[in-house]
Amino acid sequence: MLRLVLPFAMLLSLPASAQTVSCADRAKVVARLSGLGETQAGMGLSTKGQVFEIWTSNRTGTWTIVLSDSSGLSCIMSYGESWTGQDAATVSLPGEPT
Repeated sequence: MLRLVLPFAMLLSLPASAQTVSCADRAKVVARLSGLGETQAGMGLSTKGQVFEIWTSNRTGTWTIVLSDSSGLSCIMSYGESWTGQDAATVSLPGEPT
């Protein structure tokens, strides 16, 4: 779990102890999650126009929930370990062929 927390702390300018939600440019968040071996397992659009994504790694068992807004800001809402569920490779995203 510490392996997942430390990289996100480096993304931010605030001290880790002052953070409640970690936010950064979407490209940076995606690059960090991909670098940790997580892939997007699913997504949905909220009634407020925000995109919620679930990123997971079947290899490490980690998961991350990301909230993105229309400005390109993405925030890590929650993360953890012991993920069990559908393999990201079997999920079709909107607009992708099934």
